Parts: sequence; C-alpha cells; structure tokens
Amino acid sequence: MRQSLRTALLVTAVAVLAAASSRAGEIVIPIAVNQTIQGLTYTTRVWVANPSNAAQTFTGAFYAAGADGTTAPGSTGPQHVSAGAMLVYSSVAEPGATGMLAVRGPAGLEVTAALETRSGTRLLGTTTVPSITADDAFGPQAVGHLAGLERVGVASVSDFYLYNLDGAAAQCSVKLFQAAGSQIGGTVQLALQPRQRRDFVDALGLVGQVQATDVRIEVSCNHRFWLAALVRRVDAPATLILPTADLAKEALGGTPPPPPPPPPTDGSVTFTVPGLFLNAKANAAYRSYELPATAGVEFKKAVVEFDLRIGKFGSGNFTGVHAFRRPHPSKSEQVLYYGLQINNFKARTILDLGEHDQLAKGNQKWEKAHLYHLRFTYDVAHRTIVLDVSENGTRFESVSGDAHNFDLSDNGHPLVVDFGMLGVGGDGGYVPPIGWQYSDLKVVLTP
Repeated sequence: MRQSLRTALLVTAVAVLAAASSRAGEIVIPIAVNQTIQGLTYTTRVWVANPSNAAQTFTGAFYAAGADGTTAPGSTGPQHVSAGAMLVYSSVAEPGATGMLAVRGPAGLEVTAALETRSGTRLLGTTTVPSITADDAFGPQAVGHLAGLERVGVASVSDFYLYNLDGAAAQCSVKLFQAAGSQIGGTVQLALQPRQRRDFVDALGLVGQVQATDVRIEVSCNHRFWLAALVRRVDAPATLILPTADLAKEALGGTPPPPPPPPPTDGSVTFTVPGLFLNAKANAAYRSYELPATAGVEFKKAVVEFDLRIGKFGSGNFTGVHAFRRPHPSKSEQVLYYGLQINNFKARTILDLGEHDQLAKGNQKWEKAHLYHLRFTYDVAHRTIVLDVSENGTRFESVSGDAHNFDLSDNGHPLVVDFGMLGVGGDGGYVPPIGWQYSDLKVVLTP
C-alpha cells in the first residue's frame, strides 16, 4: 500500500500529541539509594508537591548505578498529584539498589529529596540531596572539583560518584590532590557509558590512602558531566559533598553580572539544543520540541539545522528522519511543512513537500557511520523548501521543491520539530532511525 511520509509522520505524531501539548521539564535526583552498609541503612526520600490549582502528572525513571542509561530504565508510570497536594516516596529504589532518579513532568511541580541514615530503626540524621538540572551540568572539557573527602581507618570512608549526563559514551580524566597540593598517584582515565553514574566506593582506599583528610578531586570529561561524593561514618549520618564554587561572582552587592544579550530587534525567534539530543534506540527513537513562538505572529522563514550521524538502514522501505509541522487534534487540520525520509535500499533523499504525493528526491547516496550537517530553509515569501547537506564543511547535496503551506505561525497550536519515529508505520514500510544520532539543533524563525 502506498503511503507518503506526510501520512506516516502525522499519524505517529497523534500518539504523542497529548503529552507534547504541555511544556515539561526533567530533573535528576543524583543519589537514589536503598542499601544497608556496615550496619547503617541509607534511604532516599522524595517529595513531589503540586502548588497549582489543577491536578498534575509526572513520571519517574530509576537508572541503576553502573548501567548504560540509554537502555530503557524502569519507570514508575504516570503518577498523579492532586491540586495543592504532595506525593511522598519513602524509598525511590528497590532494596539493595543505588542509582539516580529522573523525574519528568510539568514545570510547576516542586521536587525535594533527602538522604536518611538509620541504625536499625533509629534515625541518625538526614542530608538534603540537590537536583541536577541542565544549568547544573558541567560542559564538555570543563573542570569540576570536589573538596573535603576523607578516610579515617574504617570509621570514615568516602564514596565518589561520576555522572555522564549525555546520551553518548564519555571519556573523563580524574586527579586526586592532598590538602598541601601534591597529587595522589597519577591521572586516571575513565570511560563512562551513556547516562551512567559510575561509583567508586571507598575511593581513597582504592588509591591506597588509609588515613587522609581534606582531599580534593578534579574531573574533566568530553561530554556533559556532574560529580559528587558521600562521606559515610560509622556513628553519624552521611555527608554529601557537592562541586565547589569559585569566587567569580559577588553575592552581596558588588558589580552585577553583565545583562543577557537583548532579544533580536527584528522579532526573530531562536531555539537551540546543544550537544546530543537523540541517540535513537529501540523503543526510544523519537524526540519532539515545541518552538517558543509567540501565538499569532506570522513568520516568513524558518531555518532548521542539526547534525546527523547515520547508523544502519532498517528493514523497511524508508527511514523516518525529521519533520517540521503544526499538530492539531483533528487530522484534517494538521500541517506538515516538510518531512525528510531516506530510501533504505537506495540510501537516497526523499523530501516530502507537505502536499500529498509532492516529493523532491536527491541523487547522492548517504553512507553509514558518516556525520552530516543538515540545513532546511522553509521560505514563505519565495514559496520554496531547500535542504542543504554538507559533510566536513563540503557540500554533499542540495534538494529543493515548492512549499505548500504559507501560514507559518503558532495559531493556538505550536510549531513543532520532530526527530525519528515512535515506531514502525505505514504497514511496516516506515521504520525509525535505530542507531542514528542527532546533535546540535538550531532553529531560527524570522517574521
């Protein structure tokens, strides 16, 4: 049965329309634990409060320490919090487990976490566990520091945690320093799996430091990362050590930081997602973003750019790669500005022009394991769609055709960019880009 990419992608989008219609966010609770070590039990407790006037829903996903985080983690499923209510997790991990918890839901929900230390049933104390957000992550090649690790015989030991926050494997270098500044041992090179928390229990004991205090750790990675340590004592609550702050800013007055750059005077809108934003896996091969366009503003041009590393070509006739659209609950009201698919057998470009059976086809052959830069220009004034593809700065291909939808605006339904597909569509003819990687997204809307 013949079916265009327009139909396959729009049908797929209907399945996620309800979830995508409200803006959501995600935080990570870095210490999610339910373990007993040397007679003390450590348990993470999480509170999710809903201060709004409407019921809200969120999900939680537990990432076990040491595991590849791109494999499907166990999820709590939808959790419902009534207006003004609070949901309490007495433990966010199964007995004996440790890892991190990702909480995703509406921006209005408030999440608080604490680590409880018990001796039997007696509570020794609690330690606040911070949340990791995009603002807290260290960027690639940045340097993070932890200060205050110690090991005093068996009475006090320090566990070191290193977090790879990106969906690709990372390489990190780790250095340990004594308080006087001398390095302990050599620089250690570590490999981390995607979205992995890698644990070093009794980190100072691992490097032969039986008696040491005020030790500092220095870390740098080639992907976004975070780090923390936990000091465990035999007769006291655990102490969480967080990355250090420097004296780059003054908290009590002084010279204020420079203001952010002013918004564009021409009314244009820019949306970016730096780094890897989709590492397509089975059952996790779709990512969608609503563009922050002001409702009612008509745009004359949209430029969408991103990098794409091609993986294996699937068994279906076509791979669903990307689409720019405006969804609507009614199928007849949905708008596809353009869509990109690749013929799996010929490895050729097929650009859906947003009108039934209106396609523009390329002649160049896409290659597995090659990294391409894609730039789409949707020009309402000239009524054209242009796809420019380059590799290592050299032009690979340019494919163009006529645009057919000229209302480029948020008309109460958002402008959306989609990447990949939720699953197989078109009677098996359209397959998601399993093993393909998308990175460095930039969208510019110009009125």
